[in-house]
Amino acid sequence: MSLLRCGLLYVLVLCQSFAAKDVWYRGGFAFLQQSADVEVIVLDAASDASEVLPNYTSGMVDVSGPLGAGARFLASNGAKFAFEGPGKFSVERFEERYSNDRSESDAKFLQTHMILGFQAGTLMVDSRSLNQDSLIVVETPVGRVSMTSALWMIEIKYHSRNQAYNVEIECFDGDLRLSDTRGAVYALSAGRRLSGVGAAASITLEITEGTEGFQERITAFESVEDVYSAADLERQLFRLRSLADASTRASEGEWLSNDSPPVIIEYAPARRYTTPFRGEIKPLSG
Repeated sequence: MSLLRCGLLYVLVLCQSFAAKDVWYRGGFAFLQQSADVEVIVLDAASDASEVLPNYTSGMVDVSGPLGAGARFLASNGAKFAFEGPGKFSVERFEERYSNDRSESDAKFLQTHMILGFQAGTLMVDSRSLNQDSLIVVETPVGRVSMTSALWMIEIKYHSRNQAYNVEIECFDGDLRLSDTRGAVYALSAGRRLSGVGAAASITLEITEGTEGFQERITAFESVEDVYSAADLERQLFRLRSLADASTRASEGEWLSNDSPPVIIEYAPARRYTTPFRGEIKPLSG
């Protein structure tokens, strides 16, 4: 029995030693194409936005622009993005895990997690290079889109007059899911489209066949492969930072500015309203 216990203890220590080598980093971006009217705000003081392209930034950014504005950018995990205004989105969480320090020659990419907040505009995403242990979540006013490996796009228009959203999501390759604010789940596969119009809390969504217009736009998105490939050759320039180092700097007040917006860690559905109950007190007996 003692030999068995020693053997199990050795295996446990060995597994822990391997697991201890895993290193988490905050990812980064390379902005490859960017119109003059696109505003990129870097949310941590470790890096600043630059007018020189490609512009390498940290993984915490706000991007916005008016009608006609656009940007194309590559994430350090290999995912490709394109944004078109009018609208805004932010990267609220971006992490990558490596088998050991990424400066080592034998370091292997293991997985990545991303959470984006997308308010309005058009966002095209190609995450087909990611493995099945990875996850990208896009929070929108009408729900949460989640996927691992997919080529897809989303377009959101907000009509302030009647406070309604016009939402269109189309999947061209892979699979993705949308969970709306009421808890309903919609699954999209290649060639399918999800669309709807209405208030955020009561929008009606429908799955149909894909549209030719969206296909043309995604084809144009893929046609600039040479732009992304050029940045791929300079991956050492991506501004990744160890999360252990990041937490230390943040606690010392050196890395994150005090007026930075809070980081959204997980998606939480809206609470249900409580219905008041009116009771009646009867007179005491006897």
